[in-house]
Amino acid sequence: MQAAQQKAARRHGIGALGLLAVGIGVGLALLDAIPASAATLDRVRQAGKLVFGYRADARPFSFDDGGKPTGYSITLCQNVADEVKTELGIADLKVEWVPVAVEDRFATLEQGKIDLLCGAEVTLESRKQVSFSIPIFPGGIAAMLRSDAPRALQDVLAGRPASGPIWRGSPAQILEDKTFSVVSGTTGQSWLEKRLNEFQLTAEVVPVDSYDAGTMRVLDRTS
Repeated sequence: MQAAQQKAARRHGIGALGLLAVGIGVGLALLDAIPASAATLDRVRQAGKLVFGYRADARPFSFDDGGKPTGYSITLCQNVADEVKTELGIADLKVEWVPVAVEDRFATLEQGKIDLLCGAEVTLESRKQVSFSIPIFPGGIAAMLRSDAPRALQDVLAGRPASGPIWRGSPAQILEDKTFSVVSGTTGQSWLEKRLNEFQLTAEVVPVDSYDAGTMRVLDRTS
């Protein structure tokens, strides 16, 4: 599995990410623990198909490319499909891909509409709903900003030491009165709101429907 992860990461250009101080791994989510349980395999064998759920707006992990799902977690799920075909002895097992939204991805899995979710943040809260594979990528909360953003803001988000004198709470105060866009329903949204409340900052949080929408707000300077 590790070799497959490394190969998939190189294929999709995934390297080191600039992260804030929180660790959130990414895994493949399903109702039964990995490796797939007998119940899952029996269901797949009876249906004659393996159904994967994926987010179409989570580049580079999963996204639509000309209507075809692709990305790092998609490649890993394709490897899982090959293993399932071998274990069941069904070389022509049908594989279906179902796009899911961030707000209902786990519910779709719980309702049996998909057999496995290709890529999801592994948190204590999400573990209450579904089981996960071993982490497929060590992730975290990342922030994107323009290259001409104030140097002090860049330093805080990159975790670099301040260049001038500092006092207690000064790094957090740099975030005061800023506007942040975050995808609705994600771990990032709950993490950001919790931190702003913790530091009692008046920064504005604007929920958006997708990463693309958030990126556009950064580019047009509304965030």
